[in-house]
Amino acid sequence: MNALEELRECPFCGKKAYYSAWEPGQVTTGWRVACSECPVITMPWRSKEAAADGWNARAYDAEIEELSSRLSEIEPLLSLAIGHIVTGEPVGDDLDRLVVRSELALGMSIKPKGA
Repeated sequence: MNALEELRECPFCGKKAYYSAWEPGQVTTGWRVACSECPVITMPWRSKEAAADGWNARAYDAEIEELSSRLSEIEPLLSLAIGHIVTGEPVGDDLDRLVVRSELALGMSIKPKGA
């Protein structure tokens, strides 16, 4: 990441973050990133770029991307189900195929209990 790029919001309170020089002895030896609202602050990093990379990294980013991909695979099921609810038209085998595809994409059963 380039130090000129913006820091992400605080992962705890959602407020703005800022760079803080780490100066243990009146000489800047590193950089930290801190939240402007809550007491969160990173460990010292050797450069602003490293501090930004550390701050901006989120362990859950990959999980969100994966879930988003899985959800996009079940959008056809949702459209079909909503269409059925609105019009009352039967959906037949299309719904069963979409349910199976969605269950595979999500890695879990989405059928109601007893169905």
